[in-house]
This record gives sequence, C-alpha cells and structure tokens, in this order.
Amino acid sequence: MLLQIVKYMQQTFNSRLFAKEITKKRTKELNIGLRAAGKMIGMSHGNLGRIEKSQFIPAINNIFKICSWLGKPLSYFIITKK
Repeated sequence: MLLQIVKYMQQTFNSRLFAKEITKKRTKELNIGLRAAGKMIGMSHGNLGRIEKSQFIPAINNIFKICSWLGKPLSYFIITKK
C-alpha cells in the first residue's frame, strides 16, 4: 500500500510549485538562509537545497513538515486531472 502511495505522489505531486513556495517563503518573506530554514523545519539544509532546485522529492514526513512550515495543505501541491 505504501508503495502505491509513493508512486501516486510521484505522478501527482507538483514539485516545481513546492520548490517555488519554499524559496519564496525563505527568501522573500523570512529573509533567511537554507541552514536557518532547515532548522525551523527540522531537516537538513542540504536536502532543503535539493528540494528547492527540484532535484528530488522528499520523504512524505518531510513533505508534511514543509507544508506545515509553509502554512499550506498538501492538496495545494497535488496536480488534479481535469
């Protein structure tokens, strides 16, 4: 079941929008670096940097942490098919 959820997230998760929102909050709203943002979120600054560059999709627990930090629901980043 978990594997199915992961595959579904890979197909429907808008990682570019996710990265854009992280960068916007970090640089424009809070004016902080990757290290400070990583500490606030509870993850490494290196992984956060790779997420901002859309180089990989984080584990689901980190996605939830970041969504909470952004103040946006996970559904905001899901691509819906019309």
